[in-house]
Amino acid sequence: MAGVSWGTTLGLAYGQAHPDRITEMVLNSVVTTTRAEVEWLTRAMGRVFPQQWQRFRDGVPERDRDGDLAEAYSRLLHEPDPGVRDRAAAAWCA
Repeated sequence: MAGVSWGTTLGLAYGQAHPDRITEMVLNSVVTTTRAEVEWLTRAMGRVFPQQWQRFRDGVPERDRDGDLAEAYSRLLHEPDPGVRDRAAAAWCA
């Protein structure tokens, strides 16, 4: 398994949940998903990449755009409707 940045967090979580499926991991730019890191990723980076951030922000319902974007995406990614989940995953990754 290999991961960079956010992928390292996901890789670590996967490795902890499924240690029998992992023989080795290569992780680069490890993050711990502290509140400050999540805010940096979901808000502060908008100053550096304003157009991309606006597209990211617009991936959640308008009522959620001024709040916790990570939480809004989490709600969308846990929706029963696969179409909602697919659109949210695509918006997050874009």
